[in-house]
Amino acid sequence: MELINKIIFTLFKSNLRVFILLALIVFALYFKSLSFDFVALDDYDLIVNKQHILRETKNIPLLFKTNLFMSESGAYYRPIVMISFMIDALIGGKNPFVYHLSNVIYHLISCFLLFVFLKNLTANNLKSFILSLIFAIHPALSQAIVWIPGRNDSLLFIFLSLSFITMIKSHTTSQKKKLGLLIISLTSFLIALLTKENATLILLFITFYFIFLRDKEIDYKKIIRIFLLYSIPLIIYFSMRLTADVKSPETENLIISINDYFKGIINYFGKIFIPVNLSVLTLPENINLVYGIISILIFSVLSLAGIRDIKIYAFGILWFLLFSISGMIDLIGFTNFLDHRLYAPIVGVFISLSQIKIFDRLKSEIIFLAFIVYSTSLIYMNINHTINFKDELTFYKSAVETAPKSFFAHRGLANVYHRMKDYDLAEKHYRFSISLNPNSAETFLNLGINFKKKGMLDSAETYFIKSIELNPELKTAYNNLGNLYLQNNLLDKAEFYLRRAIQINPTYFEAYNNLGVLYAKTGNDLLAYSHFKRSIEINPFFAEGYFNLALYFFNKNQIDSSYYFYQKAIQNGFPEKNILSDKLKR
Repeated sequence: MELINKIIFTLFKSNLRVFILLALIVFALYFKSLSFDFVALDDYDLIVNKQHILRETKNIPLLFKTNLFMSESGAYYRPIVMISFMIDALIGGKNPFVYHLSNVIYHLISCFLLFVFLKNLTANNLKSFILSLIFAIHPALSQAIVWIPGRNDSLLFIFLSLSFITMIKSHTTSQKKKLGLLIISLTSFLIALLTKENATLILLFITFYFIFLRDKEIDYKKIIRIFLLYSIPLIIYFSMRLTADVKSPETENLIISINDYFKGIINYFGKIFIPVNLSVLTLPENINLVYGIISILIFSVLSLAGIRDIKIYAFGILWFLLFSISGMIDLIGFTNFLDHRLYAPIVGVFISLSQIKIFDRLKSEIIFLAFIVYSTSLIYMNINHTINFKDELTFYKSAVETAPKSFFAHRGLANVYHRMKDYDLAEKHYRFSISLNPNSAETFLNLGINFKKKGMLDSAETYFIKSIELNPELKTAYNNLGNLYLQNNLLDKAEFYLRRAIQINPTYFEAYNNLGVLYAKTGNDLLAYSHFKRSIEINPFFAEGYFNLALYFFNKNQIDSSYYFYQKAIQNGFPEKNILSDKLKR
C-alpha cells in the first residue's frame, strides 16, 4: 500500500497527470464507440436530415432563432447543441465517427472538470479523483456518450461546472484576475442556459454555496451582487428565447404525475449504485424499483455511520433531487427516464458520498480492494450496455426487448425495418404501435409510407388522411399525400396538399421539388424551374433537386446546363446509374 500511496501522491501533484490518466481510461473504454453508427433516435432529425443547414456556417444565426428540431411545434431551445453538431458536420459531414469522437471528448472534459469541481468543494484530492474515475466509467452515464444527442447533458455539465468553479475562484484570487474569472463564469452560465433549460438551477447552488458553505456570516451584499451579475446572462437568454421560433409546450405535458416523479427519482438513484437495470429507452413501465430501494437503504446506512460536513452533504442531496426532477419534465407527450439525464444529477450523490465518514475509518487496503472490484464491475456492465447503441437495428431491438409495451419503441423498430425494405415486418410493428397508441399521427403517416412502398396506394391514402386528422400541422403527411396524388395524376389534389405542406413550413425543400415535378407534368416550365431552383436554394446538398434541374435543361436542349446540374446531383449522392447517365456522357 505504500507504493499505491506514493503513486497517488505523485499523481495529485499535477492536474495534468489527472487529466492524462482520465483520458487514457475514457478513450480505452469508449474507443469502440467511435465505430458506432447513428441509431435513428433524434440523430437522424438533428444531424443526418439537417446537413444542408449544418454544413453552411451562414446558418449559425438560424440556430439561435429556431427550436432544436426546427419543427412547427418544437419546444426545446438548445442552440449550443446544434452549434456542436455544426462543428462536426463541417469536419465530417454525415460520418458518425466525428460525432462519436466529439462525445467522448466532451465526456473527458466533464470528468476532469468534475475532479476540479469536487476538489474545490471538498478539499480532498483523493476522493475527488476516485469519484471522477467512477463518473468516467459509470455505465448509467454511457447513453450520454455513445448516443450522439446525449451530449446535451455532458455539454450542460461542462458549462455549469465551469461557471461554478470560476465564480468560486473569483472570490479567492487577486483583484487583477477577478474580472476575467467573472466574465468566464457569466459567459459559461449563458452557454449552459443555451444548452439546456435547467441550467438556471446553478444560480440556486452558487447562492447556497456562499450562504452555507463558504462564509461564517451571511454577506447579503455579496449575494445581491451575485444575483445581479447572474441576471445579465438570464436576461440575455430569455430575450433570445422569446424572439426565437420556440413553441410553448402544452400545459398538461409540463407536469408528470407525482407517482412518476417518485419512480424516476428511485430509478435514477438505483442506477447510481446498482446499474444492472439499464435500458436504451427507460419508461415507467420497465423500471425495477427494487434496485432503487436497496440503493437508498445502502446510502442511508452509510450516512448513519457519520457525516463530516452536513451542509456539503445536504448540498449534494439537493443537487441530485433538483436536477433529477427538472430533467423529468415531459415536453414530448409521454413520460420517459432516459439514462443520459442522470449525467448532472449523479454529481450530487457523489458530493454527498464525499462527506460520509465511514470511508475515512476503513483501512486503505479495504478501500482500494473495494474500489477495484466495484470499478471492474462498472466497466464490465458499461461494455455490455454500450453495444446496444452500435446501430439502429440493435438499438431498437433492445428498446422493444426492455419496453415491449412502448408504442415508441415498436414504431422505431418498424422504421428500421422499413429502411431495410422489409415492409411486411415493418407493417407488423407499425400496427402493434398503433394498437398501443391510436393517437400517434406520425405512426399512421409512417404506415402509410410503408403501404406506398408496397404498392398499396389506397391503404397509403387512408393512413395519410388519418395522420392529418390527428395532426393538421404535420407537414410530411401533406407532402406524402400530395406526392401520392401526383403519382396517380390527380394533379389538382396534389397541388393543394403540396402547397399546404409549404404553408406549414416555407423551407420544406422536398415539397418544392415535388411541386416542380407537378408543374413539369402540366407543361408550366417557368414554375417547374423556379420550384426546383428553390429546393436547392434551401438545401444546397439536395441531390434530387439538382437532378430534376438537369432533366429540365436536358429537355430544353441546354446540354451544358444539364451537365452542370447532373454533376452536382452525382456529387451529392444521386445514383450514378440513371436515365441521364448515358445521354450526358463526356
